[in-house]
Amino acid sequence: MPFPRKRNALQFTEGELRELESVRRSRTEEKRRTVRAALLLDSLSGQSDETIARHLRISRSTVVLCIQKCLQFGLEAALGELPRAGKPRQLPDDAIAWVLNCACQKPKELGYAYELWTYKLLTAHVRRALCRIWTSGAAEAEPLQTP
Repeated sequence: MPFPRKRNALQFTEGELRELESVRRSRTEEKRRTVRAALLLDSLSGQSDETIARHLRISRSTVVLCIQKCLQFGLEAALGELPRAGKPRQLPDDAIAWVLNCACQKPKELGYAYELWTYKLLTAHVRRALCRIWTSGAAEAEPLQTP
C-alpha cells in the first residue's frame, strides 16, 4: 500500500496548464524540461510518485524533488534549474564576452592561415593577447581588444 501524501496538492492556472502541455508535447525543448512537465501533469492528475517514476523511467526521488521545487518556488523553477553552490567565477562577464567574440571571428580575419578555430589555436591566441596587455601595462587603462 503506498504511503499517503503529506504535501500540498499542485495547483496551476489555465495558462500554466497550457504551457505544461505545450512543453510536454514539444520536440524541440530540452528532454529534462519535457520530463518535468510530464511528471507535474501526471501528479496533478492524481498518479502516485512511484507510478510516475516508473512510467517516465526516472527515480522516485526525482519526482518528489521536482514537485517540492514547484510547490516552493513555482512552475518556472520546477521546469528549470536552481542556482547551485560552488566556487564563484573568477572572470568578469566582459572578459568572457571578449573570448566569445574572438571565437566567433574567423582566424583568417585575425591574420592566421587557418579557416576555423581549434581549441589549441584559440587558447594560444587568447594567451598572446593577454600577454601583450600585461606586458604593456595597459590592463587597467583600456578594455581587451582583439589584436
